[in-house]
Amino acid sequence: LHVKQPAKGNQAATHLNVTWADHCNVKLFENSNVVQQVEAVGDVKVDHPQIKMASNDIALSFLRDPKEPDKSLLHQMLASGEVDCDLSDKLHPHRTLQSDRLLLTTAQRAGGGMYAQSLTATGSVHGTDADRSLTSDEMDVTFAPKPPVAKSKKPPAPPGEARPTTNPLDVATDQTELQTFLDRGDVQMNSKDGIAAADVASVDETSGAPEIDLRGAPATLTQQGRTITGPHITAHNGLASVDGAGTLHAIQVAATQPASGGATTRPAAQPIDLAWDKSADVNGPGNLITFNDNVRLDTRQADGTIIHVTSDQLLLTLKPAPATRPSTKPSRQATTKPSAKPPS
Repeated sequence: LHVKQPAKGNQAATHLNVTWADHCNVKLFENSNVVQQVEAVGDVKVDHPQIKMASNDIALSFLRDPKEPDKSLLHQMLASGEVDCDLSDKLHPHRTLQSDRLLLTTAQRAGGGMYAQSLTATGSVHGTDADRSLTSDEMDVTFAPKPPVAKSKKPPAPPGEARPTTNPLDVATDQTELQTFLDRGDVQMNSKDGIAAADVASVDETSGAPEIDLRGAPATLTQQGRTITGPHITAHNGLASVDGAGTLHAIQVAATQPASGGATTRPAAQPIDLAWDKSADVNGPGNLITFNDNVRLDTRQADGTIIHVTSDQLLLTLKPAPATRPSTKPSRQATTKPSAKPPS
């Protein structure tokens, strides 16, 4: 089945192709040849420049184009059974999603053209892009079209020279940005910024920097070598907080000095564990963590000494990571001077 999607604004006309192995039912708008619904069964594949989907069964619904009544616009796709959806574009070349069931809804851009506006996936959800991977029982995602950027003006063509007409936009009109996603049920997230696990997780990227909200019994967030747990964890722009009782596990590196003339030894990694009853606040830029109410700290020094501290409040100061400088000596002669304070 071949359905032409009309040109809109800066977006050229596109084509939607549907193939199936078993059977397909097509419903038209009344008194017309315009497609309104498609229900395909058996190894179904949908191919569109912005959306590619494969599943056991797929139902598509269309809206009549208000400006061109003899054409229809893709509105929704409902896929069931071994769903594999690809929403990649030039900026996001590996944006994929697999699930048992998926509902995708489209919208029209202000300047014309269709984009995937939202999707709801249920059952064995697995989503990936270039920066992260995620699994959960359910997922809701919203997208927004990437704002077009005007090209820099070029001098007029010399007399007699023709220049091809091009889209006056630097950003392709088929690109979208992830706005928000909400996951429920055994959520596991892995990204370049860290690892998270929760019963419910939401991420809001409308500000440009991810705002993470994790809830669980407990929720867990691992970043920069620190693992923090609690019933409600939020993180944004280097700041994080735990509302409720929780724990923190980190590794501090103890300084070790070689004996005179002796070989340089590796710094000893010393675990540090904290627990609290009320809350914790992490200020990454300020290199400070504050723990509140019945705080317990346990750590073991390099010589085997065990330290146990209790307090109503504890302030943990972190040492900023040292700036990296290129070495001018062979690597076998390079040595490091470890910090005696907890890592950042």
